[in-house]
Amino acid sequence: MAGCAQPDPQPTAGTTPTPTPTPSATADPARTIVVGGVDFALLSESGEELDRIAFSVPPEEAIVVLTTAIGASPQRGVDGQQTCFGEYETARWGEALTLKLGDALPLPADAAFELDVTGQTAGEVRIETPQGFAVGDSIAELTASVPDAPALQFETGGALVNFDVVTGTEEDGAEPYYGAQATDLEGTGLVGEIRAPLDFRFDC
Repeated sequence: MAGCAQPDPQPTAGTTPTPTPTPSATADPARTIVVGGVDFALLSESGEELDRIAFSVPPEEAIVVLTTAIGASPQRGVDGQQTCFGEYETARWGEALTLKLGDALPLPADAAFELDVTGQTAGEVRIETPQGFAVGDSIAELTASVPDAPALQFETGGALVNFDVVTGTEEDGAEPYYGAQATDLEGTGLVGEIRAPLDFRFDC
């Protein structure tokens, strides 16, 4: 009859209604880790920032973030037996990236861990400075990309540059002087290591 509501069709015996598929959210994978003086950031292939982790967060939290980004669990260990400040724990992803933690480390400010970069990629993830330089790139070009960056040339031909100074200067001893540093200790002209956060005055 016109105007009468029709009942919803019911499934017949022995049949099961087909559920409506729901789209699954797939996280954009990290393709770059950017190491600065106070934190590190994860970027997607398009350059979108996916996450930013301060060096003050608990180390185990940072290890989980890095493990997810790199797609591999780190090798855990202890190092520093030959250092003047004693042993510390490590989480190492191959030959490229090491997270150092422990009360013995001479960490600046409220930092809870340090990143030590000795390779260009961990897994398929590139590791670089905020200026876009990685291990194996020209340290002279990195230095030139940061106006007035504190830099030093060694008599042996090596070099270092404090490419991200968070606070302080070499001359002013009244405040902390720390940030992120790149070094060429072999005199190759290429970045051999990136460390952050680093107390630039610490020497032992």
